[in-house]
Amino acid sequence: MFPFTTHVYISVEKVAELVGQGFGQSAQALGIIAITDIPHYSNLRNELLKLSHQLATETHPDVLHKMTNPESHYQVGWSHGKEKLEGGKLDTSKGSFYANPLTDNPLGDILARDYSLSCKKEDRDAFCTLAEKNPAFYAANVWPDEDLPQLRKVFKEMGKLIHDIGCMVGKHADNYVKTVCPDYEPQIEKTIQNSL
Repeated sequence: MFPFTTHVYISVEKVAELVGQGFGQSAQALGIIAITDIPHYSNLRNELLKLSHQLATETHPDVLHKMTNPESHYQVGWSHGKEKLEGGKLDTSKGSFYANPLTDNPLGDILARDYSLSCKKEDRDAFCTLAEKNPAFYAANVWPDEDLPQLRKVFKEMGKLIHDIGCMVGKHADNYVKTVCPDYEPQIEKTIQNSL
């Protein structure tokens, strides 16, 4: 017996109906939908889990320490024993690794994209002040490239895949909203697409 795969294709109308079931106005709409059978997802997930285990168990403590970013409130790079549990007890039973899968330098890329030389200096300065106050969102990624170089590649591939799926869902959500509100100007897909 040989394994085989079947592909089920559904119409755009059916997708809009499913989006409406998840996000619509009925009492059964939970505001959530599940996307399944994503090509390459399982392979990337398995590889990322292996690399995560390697990062936590085989990476030298000095390397992990260099990847720790307190300025970002431990939301970029390696974090171990920084999150608090109930009663203020530090969680030392796990480690976490955080990175932006779409850009290694969110602040620089947003400045280059949205605050070019032609924009007002006060707008650029206001954004930079906002970024300084919210370092968890704008800190540059920290990767263990010398010790675990494949982590960056697989992490970014998984992030891009999830981002692409988000864009697809956004497109269908835009289509659904347009059927319910004909004056609606589609914006969900574009917002997700342009997000860093």
